[in-house]
Amino acid sequence: MKTVALLILLTLPILVYAQLEYDNTHDEDFSEIDSIVTTGDRELEYGLNGMIGSVTIDNQTYSQIRLMPEVIFGKIGIGLDIDILVDSEGKLRKEDWDEWRDYLYKVLYVRYGDREDRVYFKVGNIRDYTLARGLIFNRYSNMLLYPNVRNLGGFIGINSPLFGLGGELYTHNIYKNEIISARVHATPLSFTDVPYLTDFKIGINMGYDRNVYAKYPDKDEDGIPDVYDKFPNDRRIWLDTDNDGLPDYPFDATQASDDVTYDLDIAGLGNIDHPDDNPYIDVVFPGIVNNYPTFPYNSGFIRDYATPTNRNTEMKILSIDYKIPFVENYNLYLYNYGEFAQIKDYGSGFIFPGFGADFSIFNALLEFRSFGDKFKPGFFDGVYEEERCHVLYVYDN
Repeated sequence: MKTVALLILLTLPILVYAQLEYDNTHDEDFSEIDSIVTTGDRELEYGLNGMIGSVTIDNQTYSQIRLMPEVIFGKIGIGLDIDILVDSEGKLRKEDWDEWRDYLYKVLYVRYGDREDRVYFKVGNIRDYTLARGLIFNRYSNMLLYPNVRNLGGFIGINSPLFGLGGELYTHNIYKNEIISARVHATPLSFTDVPYLTDFKIGINMGYDRNVYAKYPDKDEDGIPDVYDKFPNDRRIWLDTDNDGLPDYPFDATQASDDVTYDLDIAGLGNIDHPDDNPYIDVVFPGIVNNYPTFPYNSGFIRDYATPTNRNTEMKILSIDYKIPFVENYNLYLYNYGEFAQIKDYGSGFIFPGFGADFSIFNALLEFRSFGDKFKPGFFDGVYEEERCHVLYVYDN
């Protein structure tokens, strides 16, 4: 406990200096701190978020001190997430510090510039990514399951002076690259002197989920997600109705393996099953029913059933958008916009016309929207990581 006390003493001056506000209404067992401190120089900003309390991992409770400092200097921004877990003996949780990737995940984000700059990028955790007018990506977050799931995502973009030609690429995780987007845009009439049309911008956008079932890992790649695969490390077998360690014979005999010993008593009822309910009986004892017709076979029981998923199920969305600025000055920005999007196999929708106003203190939008029956606007949104797919359990008694 000496280590815990020392860490708290070292942290308190920082927290007091940042004029911390405690919030004890959080669902977890900690107090949340959220404070931003700025200097007189507009080029430098820094802030601190923090958490002090306890957390339980693998049935072990740890004292937690979590610091999330952020520094912004000009166009450069850096955020860190330093999570210190200490057990009852005052020892750090080694699992958080024993691999090089652990240190990489301590970086919350690194960014440079914004979407109006010639070159801009952001790497790390991105909580509100929006593409074009939002029909594809609308405030998508790769942090929904954070910190249990840490996605090291990022985007990079360019804007050239040649007809405003530019583009942007995004990925929710640079290791997996499962949820990605791409955009190409231009101001094709910038060479003219026609009012408003000079700044007319058009963009072509794409959103892509390479595998909507990737939310659930499938280590042995047998099409049965680990969440309901009783043998997640062996692609030959997956079900075990009575949980006795012997796999069920598959419903489709062509999926059976000759070198696997299957369960003769799938439901754990005490006798061997009838071949009509368990074809493996006829494999081991050919013609047993003809030889022992009065034997009390197990029959009429309900066994587990699982449907393999198509691990290559994808979701692709394309759109085209435009924007025409009307008024551009320091306090007011007025513009007209629209977007048309098509979800592969699920219809289309559009925004037209749309009008936007950015004032010095607030923003406002006025738009007409029309969507097909199967079209979902903002398909990749803030909760997509959770709603990406679901396992369906059906209980039949």
